Amino acid sequence: ISNPLIPDFELCKNWAVRIMKEFASQYAAEVEKGLPPTKMWSNAHTELGLYQSQVNFITFIVGPMWTVILELFPEFNTQAQLVDALNNNKAQWSKLVEETKAKEKEGEKDN
Repeated sequence: ISNPLIPDFELCKNWAVRIMKEFASQYAAEVEKGLPPTKMWSNAHTELGLYQSQVNFITFIVGPMWTVILELFPEFNTQAQLVDALNNNKAQWSKLVEETKAKEKEGEKDN
C-alpha cells in the first residue's frame, strides 16, 4: 500500500509489475482449476490493465487512506513529500493509460 508513495517512478513501476504478475498468475490458476476467477484480474497481464489498475489503486485505496494518515501525522508528508510522490506517480500512470489507449485506437484503425 506504500508502493505508490515511492518518489522514484521506475521503482514504483517495478513493484507494481511484480504484484500484477502475481495477480495474473492467480487468475490463470483459478481458471485452470475451474474456480470462479477474480474478474478484476482478467486483464492483469496487459499493459493497459496494469496501468489502469494502478490509477484505480491510487484513486480508491491509497489516496483516501493516506489522506487520513497525513491528517493525523502531517510530519510524514513534511519529511518525505509523500503527497507529491503520490500525485506524480498517479499522473505517470494516467499518462501511460492515455498513451496505451491511443496506441490501441491507432491499431484498430490500421486493421
